[in-house]
Amino acid sequence: MKKLPFARPARAAAALLALGCLIARAQQPPAGAGAVAPQTAASASLNDALMARATALYDSAVKTGLRSFNCQVHPDWKKIIESARNGAPEDSDAARAALLDAVKITLHDRLKGGSTLDWQPPDASLPRTQAVADMLDRAHRSIDSTLDGVLKLWTPLVDGSLAESLDEDGIDVQQTASGYLARSRDDTAEKSKDKQKSPAASEGHSVSEDFDQKLLLTHYTLVDAGSTASLTPAFEPTPQGLLISGFDAFLQPAGAPAADARQMHIAFTYQGVSGVQIPASISVTLPGVVEMDFTLDGCTVNSR
Repeated sequence: MKKLPFARPARAAAALLALGCLIARAQQPPAGAGAVAPQTAASASLNDALMARATALYDSAVKTGLRSFNCQVHPDWKKIIESARNGAPEDSDAARAALLDAVKITLHDRLKGGSTLDWQPPDASLPRTQAVADMLDRAHRSIDSTLDGVLKLWTPLVDGSLAESLDEDGIDVQQTASGYLARSRDDTAEKSKDKQKSPAASEGHSVSEDFDQKLLLTHYTLVDAGSTASLTPAFEPTPQGLLISGFDAFLQPAGAPAADARQMHIAFTYQGVSGVQIPASISVTLPGVVEMDFTLDGCTVNSR
């Protein structure tokens, strides 16, 4: 049996997981944030007002109380296999897709604790060839890493962090011609003076968020240890406020030229479960690499 071309989905998973981890780290307060200069009364008032407006504008766990959710996951294996192969289908593709379709996949996502994936192959007690076992293992790792990376990107946009970033210590907010710019105070310049003493000290992280006049997030850039993530989000209206519907992202690893930046597109649709909006489908596309669609159903939620 030929190997299923999961090297390409694995590239997608690795890129997403790296991007998700980059965001998770970059959203932490910058080093030394506890020692930043205090805000003036005017700037504090502006930040408070902007946070209140943003909290009202966006749908988030602040309003819904969402803490976690659990769903059955159904990847479109036929599409994944065909797009990863990037060539003519093979006779064995249908059998591989059928075997993978029989795997029971359960996603557990906690907004403050990350995600885990239960993977239950069919007839796990029956003997199977090493090639089949290896194929299932590669598929498991690719899907697990992909969904983990996607949800690391999704969570900060639905857990209230977006509004809270406008009034965080270590974040400067300034009005621009098109709206507002929220940018982390970076002590990299000061650290660079000590680079010979401690090279790692000059490696910080920073966050830059661009909002329009109505506080719609139009773009954000994250830098951590030389890696840069640039994301352009899209939102859809809901009764509770704006909800992230997708984003285009570019990830440039540390030391890589701009031409080697990895491009990806992620899209979400939603379903209401116990009055809370959670993903109903997730679509991940890395142009020229792979297309991965996931349907989520049988979901339960945990909310306060």
